[in-house]
Amino acid sequence: MAPAGALLALALVVLSGAGGARAGDCKGQRQVLGGSSGYVSDGPGNYSVNGNCEWLIEAPSLQHRILLTFTFMDTECTYDYLFVYDGDSPRSPLLASLSGSTLPPPIEATSGKMLLHLFSDANYNLLGFNATYRVSLCPHGCSGRGACGADGRCLCPPGWGGPACQDPACPTYCQAHGTCSQASGRCECESGFVGQGCELALGENQGGGRWYNVSAMDSAFHPRAAAAGAFLPSAGALYLFGGLDLNTALGDLIYYNFSTNVWHRLVLSPSPAARHSGAAAAWQGALVLCGGQLADGHLAHDVWTFLPAEGRWRELAPAHGPAPPGLAAHAVALVDPWLYVFGGRTEEDFFSAQLFRFHLESWLWERVVPAGGKAPAAAGHSMVFHPPSRALVVYGGHRPSTARFSMRVNTTDLFHVDLRLWTTLRPRDTPRGPRERAFHSATVIGDYMVVYGGNVHIHYHEEKCYEDEIFFYHLGCHQWVPGRELAHGLPHEREGRGPAGGRYAHVAAVLQGGVLLVAGGFSGVPRGDLLAYKVPAFVFQVPAQNYHLDYCSLYAEEATCAKDPACAWCLDGCQSPAPRSSCPSSGCLGLARLLGDCESCLAFGGGGGSAPLPRAPGPFGWCVQNETCMPIAEQSRCRVGQISGTYGWWGPRPVFVTTLERCQAENFLPGLHLVTYQHPRNDSQPDKVSIVRSTAITLSPSAEMDVSLVYKGFLYPLAGAGAAGGAEPDVAVWARMQRLFVVARLARQPGAADMEEVGRWAAGQERETRPLRRPGGGRLFPVPGRGHKYALQVEGHLNASGHGQASELALLWDRTGLPGGSEISFFFLEPFRSAGGAACTSYPSCLACLADQGCGWCPPAATCHPRTGPPGTGPCGGGSVRLVLAPAHCPHCEDHRDCHACAADPFCEWQVSSSKKGDFLCSRRGRQEGAVRDPQGCPSLCSQRRTCADCLSNSSQCAWCQSTRSCFFFAAYLAKYPYGGCRGWYDSVHSVPQCLDCGRFNTCRECLQHLECGWCGDADNPTLGRCLPGDFSGLRGFANCSDALGTPPGPGPPPRWAYGRCPDVDECRLGLARCHPAAACRNTPDAFECRCRRGYAGDGLTHCNRT
Repeated sequence: MAPAGALLALALVVLSGAGGARAGDCKGQRQVLGGSSGYVSDGPGNYSVNGNCEWLIEAPSLQHRILLTFTFMDTECTYDYLFVYDGDSPRSPLLASLSGSTLPPPIEATSGKMLLHLFSDANYNLLGFNATYRVSLCPHGCSGRGACGADGRCLCPPGWGGPACQDPACPTYCQAHGTCSQASGRCECESGFVGQGCELALGENQGGGRWYNVSAMDSAFHPRAAAAGAFLPSAGALYLFGGLDLNTALGDLIYYNFSTNVWHRLVLSPSPAARHSGAAAAWQGALVLCGGQLADGHLAHDVWTFLPAEGRWRELAPAHGPAPPGLAAHAVALVDPWLYVFGGRTEEDFFSAQLFRFHLESWLWERVVPAGGKAPAAAGHSMVFHPPSRALVVYGGHRPSTARFSMRVNTTDLFHVDLRLWTTLRPRDTPRGPRERAFHSATVIGDYMVVYGGNVHIHYHEEKCYEDEIFFYHLGCHQWVPGRELAHGLPHEREGRGPAGGRYAHVAAVLQGGVLLVAGGFSGVPRGDLLAYKVPAFVFQVPAQNYHLDYCSLYAEEATCAKDPACAWCLDGCQSPAPRSSCPSSGCLGLARLLGDCESCLAFGGGGGSAPLPRAPGPFGWCVQNETCMPIAEQSRCRVGQISGTYGWWGPRPVFVTTLERCQAENFLPGLHLVTYQHPRNDSQPDKVSIVRSTAITLSPSAEMDVSLVYKGFLYPLAGAGAAGGAEPDVAVWARMQRLFVVARLARQPGAADMEEVGRWAAGQERETRPLRRPGGGRLFPVPGRGHKYALQVEGHLNASGHGQASELALLWDRTGLPGGSEISFFFLEPFRSAGGAACTSYPSCLACLADQGCGWCPPAATCHPRTGPPGTGPCGGGSVRLVLAPAHCPHCEDHRDCHACAADPFCEWQVSSSKKGDFLCSRRGRQEGAVRDPQGCPSLCSQRRTCADCLSNSSQCAWCQSTRSCFFFAAYLAKYPYGGCRGWYDSVHSVPQCLDCGRFNTCRECLQHLECGWCGDADNPTLGRCLPGDFSGLRGFANCSDALGTPPGPGPPPRWAYGRCPDVDECRLGLARCHPAAACRNTPDAFECRCRRGYAGDGLTHCNRT
């Protein structure tokens, strides 16, 4: 329910004479509303969880229209929906799927009836909605401007036109740069101008940072979301194919002519099948279409091209080759002549991490096998190609988070198309950048990736749903730029906020290099408009003959100038920095700071054979000991310094790697290996491996309380400067622990492999600090000093001893003999590394391999290899695939989201039981007895289950969609049904009931508490009947209630269908009332009364005493 202000507005409607009825709390209630006007609400307070409430609004006749206007909206975004239908049944056309807190536009039903259905899941509930309605014979009540005729047509006042008097007459806005067309009623623009009023000048640099209306409510543009499209410069038109109108997939091709300001619609044969959630690109004057979800729910992987000059479609059907699976919500980018296709949702509802490319001239598919890095699994993301860096830029979308859920992200990933290497950029610009989103658009304009719209949601904090802002990502400097601040700093420019309400699943394209076009989309209702956004001058400047606009000089404030990566403040003014200028730009932060490993640094920084990045001061290098990427020209920043006058074990000069090939041989990091083993321990397959710089770790309480932690590597006992008499002091080492069993081992001599136990302790609730001691009491480090390293291994085992409290393990030392000690710095620690990588070939798994820093893992061969020495044979020997050097890039069991893929992995198993319902997961093989280790033992995929009971049996990952009567993988819910396509779902974890079966309810009252269940009751005695599927429109599955109940024709009235409310039962007449013999029975709605007769007093039920 809305706050007090909205309630007051509704109260005024009632006091002014509006009819209708007010709904109560949303707890399975149904209500029928009538009258010429009224209001509807879910009631006071928050609506109920796991709720389904319905309101049917009925106009006086089927010729009337019903206009619903919202005054308040607040539901959980993308989970709780208010569905609005044009009719009295969920089988009627769906007009809107409303969610979140954005106020929807007015919604009109033309059938004389409008059904509202509020669905809520088991998560949190919010205030709900308030709306008013009014009835009219004319469209939208003539928008409050014209007179409604008896024939249902609007008589519009001068200056207005359109079926609902919604459009200003063409002469009122078509003035300086257009001519009013008598045929179309639209403004036909002069060359170089676009927009409804031809007010957007394409050849000028003024007017940037503004949105322009181009087209709205054109009959040829049926409103739609999830269409695929592109602007074709040779045809001068924006083309869109397909899409979703909330009821069906569309199969038409529409295009917009920018000179006549009119949409055109084509239905051709042959043509691609109707679809939505596909992807398109422009190539050599043609529209290329790939994939999408078909009308029957299946996913396509076909490729079509539309040739405007010939006016026909052509399917590019390859004769052979590894075609990708059917995909929806994927992304494409053109790297001439290849069409790259990445990610998307598969037929099984999984998120793809595969990259394919299609040769548009030879019609051949090719799977792109990465040479390095790790591709993300994504759907609903964007992807653009940045030619100067030869990189595909993947942004946002949905990513899997657990076996049951997915999440929106604002992550940026890069793929180098020549070196075939993936990297995920470090998140450094979070305050400036967009929030997490999916189904947004991204286009390249100038040096920027321009991101608009998207589905956004912050649980428990903001229910915005539809993003309305526009964001700018500089592709040379790789940073988000504060667009509104910079636009405000330029004369004649405005902020970049979009039209009120925002949208997602729209088509975005670029017109003449500097204008962003946005068509269609979804904002609770499908959109049928076309907008244009002229980017500010800091993004793109229109080329002018013999003139160059130095827009930087327009910034008057130094603070604003510093935020533009292309500008520099110099000599009391802002200007574009020139080569070798004494005033370099300080606003360009550069890509180097975002690259977190050696291979990414050298590949994307121009050090791996690729061209240097634009705006970068030369190629990059990798500072090993700092784990920092930086321009080679700034190598002087690669320094570590000293601790107590002592350099790290590597010496006074850190290692600086400058070529991609040398990463494998030179990038040996400092620190210690931290290896984690879950019970039962398997040394050949650790559960987690990392290299840590700190020797302190805290274990937080979790479900996994039987775990072993192993610090593994080498310790260099380097004394500090100023030791007395120049002699090496004794170095003491302590273990600080809490709630752990700890065993410490240390090599007997420097460089020796054999170790002896130097400590064994069982620490309880109190923190303890114990020294490491040799068994014979000798020096801990017999031969200290530079060049001497001692193998070290410290194990901590936790076996539920913490009782829900954190456990701690830390290594401390004091190189000067003072008590107290401190954590051991990475200056003196080296991760474990077998001599010459001699042990590498014995490691059977990737994590075991990378627990030895002398080794690298070859994913195609699943073998471990030495990092140094001559290259071996096989797929990783010739350089086509690089060895995996970072544990994060290993294939992990947790990456598998379903049982079949998990059990097919020889290193993994699918856990079939869990202490927490709904958290089935894939883990390292050998963890659990009875786990599934063969795909044949897996339950069937969600998409293969045909009934609700089968869907919800033995898998908490599946959910049953009642409206589509299909089973789906719940982790894909947000990506599969982003437009409210699942209008009510059940699962085995949260929803009640788990499966809907009207037949199990024995009374009408019980029956009508459940969605789409109604009562066929005997006309004489309504308690006799059955609960059956149906809705306000009638019974479903039978011709009538007589057929459903098997009642033969007779003289009495036939059984009746009840859905809105249960029929009244006359308990008195039917003898169902239990009144006292001295009492009279009186029937009342939904009950009865027993009143003692004259001369008696009592309750009428148990006693009536004579007076």
